[in-house]
Amino acid sequence: MSKSILSKATPLTMLAVVIAAVIAAVTAGAAICKIRKRKRISSEEHKAEGLLVSGIGKNSELFDGLYESLYLSVLKPELDNRDGYLEWCGRVRHLDNQNEFQIAFLKELEIGENADPAVYQKAARYLLQLIEKAKICRSQDQELKTSAGVLRDYLYLGPPAPEDGEVCVVLKPAWYHDGKLVEQGILMPKEMGK
Repeated sequence: MSKSILSKATPLTMLAVVIAAVIAAVTAGAAICKIRKRKRISSEEHKAEGLLVSGIGKNSELFDGLYESLYLSVLKPELDNRDGYLEWCGRVRHLDNQNEFQIAFLKELEIGENADPAVYQKAARYLLQLIEKAKICRSQDQELKTSAGVLRDYLYLGPPAPEDGEVCVVLKPAWYHDGKLVEQGILMPKEMGK
């Protein structure tokens, strides 16, 4: 009969096997602790993000005039619209009775006037993602036919008042929250756009 591998092993080899097993167990334990900590942080981040999305949605009309400039500054970083971004922070700072939202917003998104362009871009992109999650969206129309509803949502830049059904070019899209206007867009007559 053959002897087992363990009975043939020297005491030194056995010690090495035990040490390797202990190291593997400690490493696995440390990895589990890191995963638990990451889950805890992830849970806290998820809660903060939910608070931000809810607060942005609840106050969507407060940010009128800031949506399109934020969108364009993310799309075209060379525009560097820090002033518009800082205006977001200022409007949040002056909200009444929304302490939790203010604290979360300023903690996650306030960058300061002298922030690096890269820091500003990262914060602006994150804010734009939160806006989208709050169901605030930018109209994708490039041209619109005028009607009472369209002229309510868009400022018309033309000398004569447009006729109903006139095709116009969208200069600046309107923004909506759950179908409700939160930032007016701008239209101009198609012939002016040529």
